[in-house]
Formats: sequence, C-alpha cells, structure tokens
Amino acid sequence: MSTSNTNAAGQTKPLTEQVSEAASNAYNSVAETVSNVLGSDTGRESFGDKAERKLKPESEKGIGEKISDTASSAYDTAAKNLTPESQKSTSQKISDKASDVKNDLK
Repeated sequence: MSTSNTNAAGQTKPLTEQVSEAASNAYNSVAETVSNVLGSDTGRESFGDKAERKLKPESEKGIGEKISDTASSAYDTAAKNLTPESQKSTSQKISDKASDVKNDLK
C-alpha cells in the first residue's frame, strides 16, 4: 500500500498526516497477516479485526462504527464464555487467553 504525499487539491500533506497514514497502512498489513496465520473459529471475531477495532482511536469512529464495535465485542465475549474449551481451535484458545490476561490487568 502506498500513500500519496499530496491531498486532493495537490497540496503537500503535513508530515504528521503522512506518518499517520504510513503507520496505519503498516498496522493493517500486519493485522491482516496475523489474522491469516492465526485465523479464528466460525462465528468469532478474527484477531486482526479485533486488534484493528481496539487500536483505532475513538475520535476517528462514527456513531455507527462505535455501535458496531460494542455489539461485536459483546457477541465475541459471549461466544468466548459459552464455547467449551474442547471445541475451540488452538489459535482461538490463545486469543481468548490473551483477552483474559488483558482484562485481569484492568
């Protein structure tokens, strides 16, 4: 993914905006790779989607995206708690355990 250093009007974008776009593109690439490697169980949120949702600043999200995030998080938490460990893939167990550790640190 490449980004242009100019905006639609042909003006040079501020350096902070250029760096932000480059970081976002790099993150998206890593998240997609991790998601493809780890995968997720059917009906569960992928690691990449979950990471992207958590890392995007709230100030950049519209009301619809915030509502969707809340619903996705609630559904995934319910699925995590209701699915027996014996029915989870190894990658899903790792993702759930990481989520548990993060929640314990709060």
